[in-house]
Amino acid sequence: MKQTHRDEWRVIVTITPRRPADLGFDGVGELAEFVAAPGPIEVAVLPRRLGSLGFVSMGDSLASRDVEGDYRRRCDELLAELLSKPHVSEGRVACTETHTCSHCGLRWEELTADEAADPRSRLDEHSVEGEPVCCEKAIAEFRTERGIPAEGAVEDSGTAPGPASAIRVEPTDSGWRVRWRRGGRRRSKTLTTRRDADLYARYVAEGGESS
Repeated sequence: MKQTHRDEWRVIVTITPRRPADLGFDGVGELAEFVAAPGPIEVAVLPRRLGSLGFVSMGDSLASRDVEGDYRRRCDELLAELLSKPHVSEGRVACTETHTCSHCGLRWEELTADEAADPRSRLDEHSVEGEPVCCEKAIAEFRTERGIPAEGAVEDSGTAPGPASAIRVEPTDSGWRVRWRRGGRRRSKTLTTRRDADLYARYVAEGGESS
């Protein structure tokens, strides 16, 4: 299952400064009357951290039982306050979204239409656009929900393995992992750098590690 994580919450506002004070230039009112900005200015305003309590600081998860919801509400309040300023013309709440697999914890990725049509990228002939590529459990869950046949059976031991398919390179905590499928079996190898992993993936695609 794909899990969505939201963090780096912020409020994006567009301002059209007309007075020095609109840009924080206090104390120059007697010398300046107008701010000649080249056009609207977009500014990101960050909410105060949930765990920042003034006299003490702690992790957001210790300060809130609903970190995502509390940040959203805090940003909504901040946006409403900013929009009340005469030099703020518009604004929105934004955040950074990351998607991971609930089974393996890796970054969630899906087959594109081109990859699903390419035997070198797809898992088997039943692979379709939108199928996850991170782990077997995610693929099995995806196929069960949509009534798609599971993976083909493992080939007989006497059958020569065919070409490698579903070759993928993905980051891990210790480096880069190359994953592929051959002869009905999933295989993998972890290397230190992305360059080494890319070279090894090419080696597998050309018939290496066929035994």
